[in-house]
Amino acid sequence: MAVVPHIWSFLKYDPDTLYATFGQEAPVLMPVEQPGKLAPSRFSATDERSKYVFDIFTGVMTYDSYQLFQLDVKTGALKLDPAEELAELEIGPTRASLTAQFVIYALYEWPPLQTGPVLSYTISIEARDTNCWIRQTHRFKQEELVESGGTEIRCRRLCARDFFCTHYRHTSSLDCIKYSQLCALSETTCLDAVEVYTKYSGCAERTSCLEMKITNAAFLSGEFCPAGESSDGENGQVFLKEGRTQQDSFWLVFGEEDNASDPQNDYLNDTSSYVELYGAGAACLKPMVDENSWNLVTDAFDNSPLDIRVATTSNELQGQASVLIPSCGPPNVTQSETVEGKLEESEVVSALILDDPGTPVVDDYWLHPCQCIPPAWGQEEPVTAEALEDVPAGSLGAGFLPRPYE
Repeated sequence: MAVVPHIWSFLKYDPDTLYATFGQEAPVLMPVEQPGKLAPSRFSATDERSKYVFDIFTGVMTYDSYQLFQLDVKTGALKLDPAEELAELEIGPTRASLTAQFVIYALYEWPPLQTGPVLSYTISIEARDTNCWIRQTHRFKQEELVESGGTEIRCRRLCARDFFCTHYRHTSSLDCIKYSQLCALSETTCLDAVEVYTKYSGCAERTSCLEMKITNAAFLSGEFCPAGESSDGENGQVFLKEGRTQQDSFWLVFGEEDNASDPQNDYLNDTSSYVELYGAGAACLKPMVDENSWNLVTDAFDNSPLDIRVATTSNELQGQASVLIPSCGPPNVTQSETVEGKLEESEVVSALILDDPGTPVVDDYWLHPCQCIPPAWGQEEPVTAEALEDVPAGSLGAGFLPRPYE
């Protein structure tokens, strides 16, 4: 009598495309379950190109000796976690990325010869750069010619590798120019209405927000920030706009309409980044020209701002989706913080270090919380009248003199 195992009939991952930013990781992807059937003995992966190497024992795939993804050789669990060092790529006309296809194998190794059926599945992987480039218009105090006669791609590459380059423009005469020192509205001696590409370092789909601007639909406009992964693997990431009320909150998910929040049924697990949505659809976001491969999140991070059409239940509107460059508020330069009305002392006191990217000097202004404003700084920026008023009399230029104790 022969015993024939009931094995898997196929190997499949859903979705079949994974993406992550260098230095970050995508959620773990498992093979599609086949209950009641014998699981494979081992999983493996291959790629014939010389720079890709797969370790059959640890399940680590490397590119040029840097880790790209991990495959659990026992369960087939796949985790894309490209090393941050892989960000040193050639810059292209859009956001740089490392894209490749790999064949995943499920092997049945039966004794005595450790041979048996082999299943395979091809999966696409994309590791994306941490720099995003957003088209903007600003007023600047300073411009600098970096290079003449080069291409747009070379100009972007030079800016990407220049720590002090935040905005650049490539002209029709093939000049590469970088700009610095944004002008305030009250300033008049400025370079007006300069169309530039703004470099957003640290850009990533799973940490950066999208800003939606939809004409005649303020309730749908606003900041949509990453909230997790959809329960339907094909729909990928889920973004959430948190309004002042539940009725003002909306979810953004690929393949579905822009959903209204349903607080009684929506489910979000912050630990596993797992999301289930049950709210009614409020709008459907579409490209300006219909494309089968269009993806709002991917396209907005590659080419921002992105013009879109917005179909609601009553009409069709126009709008823009753009990667939101985070801004920072004023730093805390005191030794104490107020938490829930109580004054609590911070354990660590950080120095206040301000750098002007328009000068070659590193850290132009440096001030420890226990130091007073140097007299040479005068009353120009970054010194404010409020800061001068807080300095005890006689302290400037002579060291800190505390006020008399009462």
